[in-house]
Amino acid sequence: MALLLLLLAGLVQADFAAGIAARQVGDFETAFNEFLAVAKTGNRFAQYNVALAYDNGEGVAQDYTRAFYWYRQSASQGYPVAQVMMGDMLTSGLGVAENYQEAVSWYRQAAEQGNNYGASKLAAMYSYGLGVPQDHSEALRLYLRAAEKGHRPAQIALIDIYFWGEGTPVSLPRAYAWASVAATSGDAEALARRDEIAADMSPEAIKIGQALASQIHNNLP
Repeated sequence: MALLLLLLAGLVQADFAAGIAARQVGDFETAFNEFLAVAKTGNRFAQYNVALAYDNGEGVAQDYTRAFYWYRQSASQGYPVAQVMMGDMLTSGLGVAENYQEAVSWYRQAAEQGNNYGASKLAAMYSYGLGVPQDHSEALRLYLRAAEKGHRPAQIALIDIYFWGEGTPVSLPRAYAWASVAATSGDAEALARRDEIAADMSPEAIKIGQALASQIHNNLP
């Protein structure tokens, strides 16, 4: 029995690898068929890739309902990337009726596994009061958690949070600092925001912002 299980595991791994290889060369139909065969064995990574194929219409007709089904299969097995996609589909109403509370639950599960997208999107739900009571302080905490790990969307969100004082006192130096950090990856939006903020700052405040940006950079993973 043990030998049989090992052989089956080897076949599943080979089929999944074949799916990856086919997708890399643009053979999406073969990739989909390989992933689907593995997904039916309960493999959460293959289930996610089947969902992605249905979501994007790659190798199969686009079908958001089927995409949602397969994302759920994967997410229910704890795959955080699929959990984030569940949240996205539930907030957008693609393949399923909008359900912000359920979306929050999936984002939270992903965030609790350390997924930066999950944390950032959960923060947005708190910021806008979607599926949870509006809580700018909790949004700030979650954005900071993701931003300090180098997640650029969270870094950009922090610019306006500190500029407008949402869940925290207004701090132009901190807004400037996060704009500077996000801009280092070449983000034009962040660079423009940094320059706009700097126009409202004194030279001393800019120096504080630059020092904060340097400190954040040094602590990034």
